Amino acid sequence: MDISEKYFIKLISAHLNGAEPPSAPDGVDFDALYALSTEHGVASIIGSEVSSLKNGALPQAKAASAFKQQVGYAVIDAAERERLMSFVREKFSAAGIDFIFVKGAVLRELYPAPELRTGSDTDIVIRNASLSDCKARFEREGLQTKDDGSSAFSAYMGNQHIEIHGELDCDNDYFKNIFALCTCENGSEYALPPEEHLLYVLCHAAKHFKNCGAGIKMFMDADVLIRAFGAPKSSFYDKCKAAGIFTFAKTSLALCAKWFCTPVDAEFDLSRKLIDSLGEEVIRSGSFGFSARSMGGHYIAMGAGGSSKAGAKLKALRHMIFLPARELKLRYGWVERRPYLIGAAWLVRLFKAVFLHFNKSRRTIDEIAKSGAEDIQYGELLRELEII
Repeated sequence: MDISEKYFIKLISAHLNGAEPPSAPDGVDFDALYALSTEHGVASIIGSEVSSLKNGALPQAKAASAFKQQVGYAVIDAAERERLMSFVREKFSAAGIDFIFVKGAVLRELYPAPELRTGSDTDIVIRNASLSDCKARFEREGLQTKDDGSSAFSAYMGNQHIEIHGELDCDNDYFKNIFALCTCENGSEYALPPEEHLLYVLCHAAKHFKNCGAGIKMFMDADVLIRAFGAPKSSFYDKCKAAGIFTFAKTSLALCAKWFCTPVDAEFDLSRKLIDSLGEEVIRSGSFGFSARSMGGHYIAMGAGGSSKAGAKLKALRHMIFLPARELKLRYGWVERRPYLIGAAWLVRLFKAVFLHFNKSRRTIDEIAKSGAEDIQYGELLRELEII
């Protein structure tokens, strides 16, 4: 990492710890710091820390103005999100639709300045049986909607993007019966207990890291959960094993402890190289990994595993065409109900790739052809973290 990236982490750590932000060391590029913070969706937090620097330590006027603007945007967004959540609570409770707010929508309240914890969307989980009714109600309220597979859809309320997930549209099969893991808060509203929410956050990070990458905000969410509710106990790591993310979870929390002084209260038998490699990839990834690699790079990573460069590319093409059964079930609900039709689902996917999404498919194949050793190394890191 360069000096600006290291300073970026120090400013995040100061925010999470409620400490005075450190002065910028010589050589920090505030324009690069601003670009990095926007890539990770934390420009308002970095902007708040930068504005607290003492006179003489402030960045150049251009960067200072940009950071200040981001803080203002965050405050406006927080007010809009609050209205959205009140709307959802009112409408869902009146209709008897059980729901759970997950990730940033509720975890922002654990941050030192909740209004600065921005997000690209508000994630809500409902029962699969309520999906069609929920979507119809949103549309009657004048909200635009869009299907996101067989068990999820998006809705738009002004500038706010809502992601509605059915219980089967989960990042990890551990949460297939997510309502059974929750406590009922108020009528139709349910909440994940802290330990399960920490596992949910890490499973979500693992999913994104497996795809293209996961940004720093996911690790910040883990930090604030631990600060608020205490260090994970052995029961938590048993759940990580059940979810298949044990090594990834240990490495992620070790990284949080290194970067943010997160009170993990555990010693992990991990190499420093593995922790540092994860950290380097988090910084490079941006919010969801697309700052670091394309979908072609993702398929190469899936196809690596000790293969030669040519072998990895052949495996990548196979993975692209023949998606794993779990992913097909999320895309095509009828596969979930009739597993014996998985062959038909692959044919449907191939038909769509050739006749409906040809340009996108060709672009991904070109990306696979042009990929290099870096994507193969990323695949090896995923194997070390034991998430593929």
